[in-house]
Amino acid sequence: MVEGQMVLDESMPNMALVPGFTMVNSGRAASLTAPSAPALQQVVGDAVRHALLSPLDVDAVECDAKGSLMHDAVEVVCMARQLRGVARGDEELLSLGGVKTKLGYTQETAGVASFIATMLQQRGGSLPGNLHLKTLNPHAFPEDEEAAVVVPSEALCHRCRSSFVGVMARGFGGTHVHTLLWTESTDQKIPSGKRDFMDLQAFNFWPGGGGELEDGAEPLKEYMINGSWSGWKGPERMRSEGTNCWSFTVTMGENRFEEFQIWCDGDSQKVLHPGDNGASSGAPVY
Repeated sequence: MVEGQMVLDESMPNMALVPGFTMVNSGRAASLTAPSAPALQQVVGDAVRHALLSPLDVDAVECDAKGSLMHDAVEVVCMARQLRGVARGDEELLSLGGVKTKLGYTQETAGVASFIATMLQQRGGSLPGNLHLKTLNPHAFPEDEEAAVVVPSEALCHRCRSSFVGVMARGFGGTHVHTLLWTESTDQKIPSGKRDFMDLQAFNFWPGGGGELEDGAEPLKEYMINGSWSGWKGPERMRSEGTNCWSFTVTMGENRFEEFQIWCDGDSQKVLHPGDNGASSGAPVY
């Protein structure tokens, strides 16, 4: 705004609009980090009213989602009551997500990361699922309350080409900020530049050494893999991709690394690589 007039820089692409935002402080609470349900509901409601919207216009919320039993339960219940606790609120689905499930805790940059991620998700026209979601917080969905709230584990599409999505952030000292974003999905793709690939030389077996397997070391039937993603509970079958090529798909955990062993015919005494738990990259083949 310049002298009361809105000035737009049309030379820059319009990524999204911010129709409303609010910031409040919870004040005195049980402890410095204790969540405040009244402050949370106030900041969400004020942002919606500031944008001159109905709570049912909000399609989704990118939650603060600290991964704490109490914090997450309070946040989900407050979102459900404030955005779907109105007439016909059970007819409009509200999706809840969290950027921390994709990028980690992110500390002081959590709010900025949520803002940018939400804007890109809206332009893509989809709501990505929450990674590593295995069990819902039992306190976040009280049995005596019915609301059309979903915490997806897979991608969902927006109901319209344009969407309103809220972004929630909470500071260490009790400051709550809620921002509403509006944008339209676009078919424009992010250009991918040319990448220079190294001229890699093929190797016989593993980079750590070993070369060709000795006589009697090859499996009679198949290769199997055992790893930390299953808690080392037992080997799983690898899939043959052709001559001397075996594969296995692993879903990485929240730490973005896993440990594994490859067993011949599922025999723990015939381990190919690495030879023991916690072996580093480039460990020799046994």
